[in-house]
Amino acid sequence: MAFVGGGLVCSASGFAAYVLADEIILQQRKATRLGVRLISRVQGKWPGNLGKIVNIVLRSDNEYLGRLMLDEIKELGPTLNFCFFWEDDILTAEPQHIKTILATDFHNCVKGAKFRHSEANDSVLGTGVFNADGETWK
Repeated sequence: MAFVGGGLVCSASGFAAYVLADEIILQQRKATRLGVRLISRVQGKWPGNLGKIVNIVLRSDNEYLGRLMLDEIKELGPTLNFCFFWEDDILTAEPQHIKTILATDFHNCVKGAKFRHSEANDSVLGTGVFNADGETWK
C-alpha cells in the first residue's frame, strides 16, 4: 500500500513538473512568435526558487535586504524575473523602463488587484503614486 501512495506522490510531482515546464516552453514559443526575447529568469536550485527566498532571509540579518537582488542584476542584467513560488516577479533597475512605468506610459503598466489590495502595500505605500492605477493615479 505504501508503494501505491509513493507512486501517487511521484505521479503528482511529475505532473506538476510537466505543467511548469510546459508553461516555460509556451512562453518561449510566444516570445519567438512575437519576435521578442524573454526576460532573464533567476534560476534557483530548489523548486519555486525557494532556495533564493531562504537565502534572502538568512542574509537579511547581516546584509542589506536587496543585496541578493543586486547580485542577480550584476549577473543577469538590469531587468529580470525572480519567479518566486512559480509566479513571475519582474524587477527592473533600468532607468528607461522605470521612467516608462512611472511617467511616460503608466496607463499601460497596471499593477492589478493583487498588488493594490495587499495589506502590506497599503500599510507601507498607502494611496500614493506607487500604489495607484488609472483614475486614482491621476
